[in-house]
Amino acid sequence: MFSDHRHIIRAAFERQKRGENVMLVALADGFPAGQAWIDLVKKRHEKIAVIWAVRVHPTRQRLGIGQCLMTKAEQIAAANAFRFTEIGVERDNAGVIPFYRRLGYHLQGSEAELFRYETPDGRTVERVIDQWLFRKPVGAP
Repeated sequence: MFSDHRHIIRAAFERQKRGENVMLVALADGFPAGQAWIDLVKKRHEKIAVIWAVRVHPTRQRLGIGQCLMTKAEQIAAANAFRFTEIGVERDNAGVIPFYRRLGYHLQGSEAELFRYETPDGRTVERVIDQWLFRKPVGAP
């Protein structure tokens, strides 16, 4: 199911080794139940840590795993001197907006960006990501 994403995951892991990214994985009974990634470079000059690829396995949703991942991501951002965390919510995923609002995130605007990745068979995939941007203060001004 996620074999096309191996390249994305590998690239994110390489960025983590360089200190540009943090990859969080939540385990539940030894099972990788969720993930959240934090980009520490994309908006560093604005003191914004960008949280992305937040996912919780369907069988483990509504157990607090997503909230734990977001809380840890916010703590990491604050510890790295970021003032805000930001997350993009794709327009076709509006059902998660109440979750982010409960965590204190507020709509800041929207953004469309081209995301490009390569599949294991060497095919380049391009996808426009149209999303709302939500932001939360996490660090001192």
